[in-house]
Amino acid sequence: MKNFKRLILALVAVFAAVLLVACGAKSDNGTYVFEPSKEEANKMLPEELQGLAGDVNVKISIAIQGDKAEYKSETEFAGNKKESKYEYKVDQKAKTMKYEEQGMKVELSYEISNDVLTIKKVKNSVVSDNDFFSNYMKVAKFKKVK
Repeated sequence: MKNFKRLILALVAVFAAVLLVACGAKSDNGTYVFEPSKEEANKMLPEELQGLAGDVNVKISIAIQGDKAEYKSETEFAGNKKESKYEYKVDQKAKTMKYEEQGMKVELSYEISNDVLTIKKVKNSVVSDNDFFSNYMKVAKFKKVK
């Protein structure tokens, strides 16, 4: 009987541990990358620039770690290369990222489903909702890199 009780206790402990791990809080931590083909990147440009652009290369990564995210973009447009880095504050519960510096404010709301980060809403104090940045952020699918 003593061994039976120990066996039951061990099974309950294992079940509780599995349940806690399975139901534990999942974080958004990780690196998400958006790298469209040249054709897709060209289509995201405003119509009047599509013919002038030639080859367009875009690679954007968002690395979320805790309450911070590093937004990094590498673009090549009409032979000009540009790299940018920004650090955002992240609220993983509210699914928002905020950037504020030198009078510019950007707020992004996002969702993650099946390891794909999608930007849902873009608020930018400097550019309008019809701007290139706002448009491509809304169509970009950032895939998690393992």
